[in-house]
Amino acid sequence: DIILPAGSYVFSSDVVVPQNAVLRLEPGVNIALAPGVSFISYSPVEARGTEASPIKLRPANAAVPLGSFGILNNGAKKSVLEYVNIAGGSTDYINGVNLIGMVSIYYSDADISHSTFSESQSDDGVNFKYANMSVAYSLFKNNSADALDSDYNSGTVRDSVFTDNVNDGIDLSGSKVVIKNNRITGSGDK
Repeated sequence: DIILPAGSYVFSSDVVVPQNAVLRLEPGVNIALAPGVSFISYSPVEARGTEASPIKLRPANAAVPLGSFGILNNGAKKSVLEYVNIAGGSTDYINGVNLIGMVSIYYSDADISHSTFSESQSDDGVNFKYANMSVAYSLFKNNSADALDSDYNSGTVRDSVFTDNVNDGIDLSGSKVVIKNNRITGSGDK
């Protein structure tokens, strides 16, 4: 396992976690990424913050977005993002993969709960592709386009708030997703 204990971390170049490990981010981890820098994991991610000690990922320079936080190619090896707060990201192209979301979760099952995704300057705040996904008790706000984009996934989106996103609150393309008990306001589209 690769473990980041509580504390502050600043990365000035892309971070790529290899396959065949588990990336564990402990409560109280604060990550700052330089402009355009991405944090990508080819292994499952266990980011389990708490209400009192969330896990945060932000741009090192508030005026310039970071790249993308990505979880790639883990299949049924599930990732968990709980009490995670990610803001100020954009897109990136790494190892032949176009990461179009501030958070890009591709071919990797994942559960997200009690988390916040805001101020994305990309196509999507969170973009899932080809996964079994669960999103619950989370907040998507002030994203520059879609808040949550689901491409060819299955799963649920429930008990979450989508507010003041420029385009879609929830965008489903070829997905079979149950959507219930959400509040969507101030979206430019769906």
